Amino acid sequence: MAAMSAARQFSSRRPESHLEVGRHAGDADAPPHKDCRARLVLIPSGGGRLIHGGREENLSANSVVVIPAGLRHALRGSTAFWWTLIRFDPASIQAPAWDISHTIEFRRVFGGMTATGGARVFTLLPRHFEQASALAGEMSREIRESRPGWRDLSLGHFQHLVILLSRNAGAGFRISADASARVAASIRHIESRYAEEIDSVALAAGCGMSERSFFRLFLQATGESPKRYLKRIRVERAAEMLRSTDRTITEIAFEVGFVDSSFFAREFRKLRDYPPSAYRKIWQD
Repeated sequence: MAAMSAARQFSSRRPESHLEVGRHAGDADAPPHKDCRARLVLIPSGGGRLIHGGREENLSANSVVVIPAGLRHALRGSTAFWWTLIRFDPASIQAPAWDISHTIEFRRVFGGMTATGGARVFTLLPRHFEQASALAGEMSREIRESRPGWRDLSLGHFQHLVILLSRNAGAGFRISADASARVAASIRHIESRYAEEIDSVALAAGCGMSERSFFRLFLQATGESPKRYLKRIRVERAAEMLRSTDRTITEIAFEVGFVDSSFFAREFRKLRDYPPSAYRKIWQD
C-alpha cells in the first residue's frame, strides 16, 4: 500500500527498531508490490479493494489488514482512503513465553505469517478500532522521540495492539482458553513435525476433542482443514529448500514429508503456480 502516491501524515522509523509506523492518505491505486517485512494496516476511513493471491477483499472504515512479508498485493478502487501502516518483524510477536501466541485467537490473526497463507482482513467495532489507532499513535511517538526506553515501550504498545486484535478480530468467535491453547498446540505440532505422518484423528485425540469439534475449531483458527494446512506447510518448507540448497527435487520432496515426488510436484504447482524446477530456476535467475 505504500506504493500509492499519497500524502504522508507522519512516519516513525529507526534502523535498529523492529517496527516502523506511518500514516498516509490518498485516492491513487497501488500496483502489485511486496515488502520484506510484514504489514499491519489500520483503515479509519475510505475504502478500496485489496488484491492478493487471486483473491479480492473489500476494505472500508474500521478494517484491519495483516499482510505477511513477501506477499504480492495491490490496491484498487481506493476512495478517500486513510490508513496507518505498521511494518514489523514477525519474530517480534512470536516469543515462546508470550501467552497470547499460544491461543487460537492469536493464530486467526497472526498465525503462519507466510506469503502463501495470504492476507487477513477483518473489521473491528468502532471502540476497538479507536483503541488500536491510539496504540499505533503511541508507538509512533515513542519511535520518533526515542527517549530512554523507547524500544521496550514501543514494542510493549505493539504487543498490546496484537492482544487487542487477537481478542476482537473474530466477532462471534468464542472458545474457552483451555480449548484455544490445545488447538493452537496442534497447529504448532504440525508446523514443527510436518515431515512426519500426521493424522487428524490423533490430533483431535491429543486435544481431548471429538474429530468433528477439532476440525471445526481448526478451520476457524486457520481457514484450512488440518490436511490442507499440513500440505501447505510442507510446500512452504520445500520452497525454502529450493531457494537455498542444491538438493534434488526428489530429495526435498521426501525431506518435507511427501512420499511421491510426482504428487509433490503437482501439489507444489497448485500452491506456488510453478512446478518445483521452474520455481528454483526463477530464484536462481
